[in-house]
Amino acid sequence: DADMGLSSHSYPTTAAEASAAIPGATLTHGWLCDELSGDMVPAFGADTLVASGTGLIYGEPGPRGGRDRALGFTTGAATGKFSAGAAALFDIAANTDELVVAWVGTWIALPTAFGAICGKASAAFANGWAIGGTNGAALSLGLGPGDTFGANIAGTSGFLVGLPHVGIAVIDRSGTDTARIGVRALGGSSSIVSSGATGINGNAASTASIFTIGRGDWVSGNDNFRLAALYVGKGTGV
Repeated sequence: DADMGLSSHSYPTTAAEASAAIPGATLTHGWLCDELSGDMVPAFGADTLVASGTGLIYGEPGPRGGRDRALGFTTGAATGKFSAGAAALFDIAANTDELVVAWVGTWIALPTAFGAICGKASAAFANGWAIGGTNGAALSLGLGPGDTFGANIAGTSGFLVGLPHVGIAVIDRSGTDTARIGVRALGGSSSIVSSGATGINGNAASTASIFTIGRGDWVSGNDNFRLAALYVGKGTGV
């Protein structure tokens, strides 16, 4: 369901649990964002995301309270990031590659500058993908050369400011031939969903840029966002 079972269960800690939480999805990597310092160690999947730069925020309260924590970035911190070690991770390298990204987080306020939550986009968005709050004008999944095939929830409604939420973004080739992004407040009764342009099936979104949370080759990480969990899957039919 859209709450990923959080009303009655803990966060998924295995690929099987995460995939079962979103029927039809295959999620291969997960991070719980509970670190108090250092790198982001995966709950499952083999990839540790290495911390670097300035302005990293650790140990913020997570939506579930207690030992649940969240990560973020300070306002104006242009260099803070958690990054993968290889360019192949989550690269949309073939026209058959699909992507599903699910996260739990909270916007404590609208972002104050153009930025991203996570992604793998090259400078000036020559290619790749990224999820972010832009400058507070839209919540978006950017995709492809020049962000040609992205999906946007226009305005401020998609931020659900102050409300812990689940977000899901997909590149869906075998189903709807489109990119989609949606959010739902935990315990909320309705979702806010947007679909992008159709026609993505003939287009790869490959880039040598590294997958990052926070500062990437495209833009800095969004301030005012607190990430409590992140799950990703990429491949044919995910």
